[in-house]
Amino acid sequence: RIGSLFLREDGAMTVPRGVAPGCLSNGAIVVAIPSKDWKTIHEMTPINRQSDLVWVGNGLLSEWQQSTTVVLPHFGVLQVGADPVTSPLSPPTYVYGKQSAAVTDILTRRGVQVVSVIDSWTDLRYLSARKLLWASCMWLLCHDTDTGDGEPLTVQQVHDLKQDELERLVKELLPAFRDLTGTESSSTEISSSATLGDILDYMKTYSLSMPQAIPSKALAMAELRDRNGVWFTCNTNNGTDDPSQQITLQPFHCELLERVAGKEAVAELLKRQRQQSAETSNNPPKAKLVPIPAIDLVCSGNSMNNNDNNIHSAIVVGGGIIGSSIARALTQRGVADVTVYDPTPAGKTTPASWAWLNANQKPPHSYKSLNQMGLRGWRSDAILRS
Repeated sequence: RIGSLFLREDGAMTVPRGVAPGCLSNGAIVVAIPSKDWKTIHEMTPINRQSDLVWVGNGLLSEWQQSTTVVLPHFGVLQVGADPVTSPLSPPTYVYGKQSAAVTDILTRRGVQVVSVIDSWTDLRYLSARKLLWASCMWLLCHDTDTGDGEPLTVQQVHDLKQDELERLVKELLPAFRDLTGTESSSTEISSSATLGDILDYMKTYSLSMPQAIPSKALAMAELRDRNGVWFTCNTNNGTDDPSQQITLQPFHCELLERVAGKEAVAELLKRQRQQSAETSNNPPKAKLVPIPAIDLVCSGNSMNNNDNNIHSAIVVGGGIIGSSIARALTQRGVADVTVYDPTPAGKTTPASWAWLNANQKPPHSYKSLNQMGLRGWRSDAILRS
């Protein structure tokens, strides 16, 4: 929903799946997706464009994001294409990094009323964790309802009807919050204000700036490991970062998660958290960037174990546009013996429809994007263009 706000800008475009971010245009690369996928996007982006990445959303920041741009939104977009819900009384939307000026200009023109550029990475990390704490608590309390119609509460209703539960939950998560942000030893004015009262005051101010908002349960479930899950990974006063041990320190948090997300989701969350350290130590393969100079694109995908240099021959079945293009690409990659087999000249679909080579009225959007990339190839490649 927030991504749709940036797509209104002249020249803005979505990046088709499989295309490396940053190779279709210059300028800021806005990333408005669940935080669990941030690292993957960073790896998929060519090194010379990584500093132009702009992260927008909820999530605990990592050190590798320090050279990029971060937007910590304190406004809401309640549906795709809608104007932002904002108030002059809301906490500022904080912007940090290289693209701060450009992003601030966009947000201001689109109606976000309070935008503040911040230079301190330490303070930004604290502010992002504080926003994550709001998101972690509010979606649970909004959707933990026993009303007859099953409708979730608004954020204002949570403060009106569930203030005691909110305070209990925040108090339970506060030790983990302080551990994550290092605020026990922080000396900065912003990040040293981590008392229970400070956090609750912030939450109420933010909620009342968009009182009718209801946090998305679907998004919260998609971000569960990187939203509520982060509070189970902290080395708090029991001296361990084992998620199963953290349960004893956060009984109300776990109770709410089981009621709203379900016991299976909580079990899966804890299982993934236990695997996280193992995955990190095993260094899983990074996304592989494959440049295609002929059409000025960079595509991305997972690295494969097989080596293209060991392929000496290939048979391509089908001699239409797709088959011929595959054969040509194999030859360009150094495969010496490539045979195209097709009993009918130029295949069947290609002579009848020119392989539907156009990008007109082709839903869904991902399919249209693929066709647009194909047209770009025809216009850019010297041989195909002639």
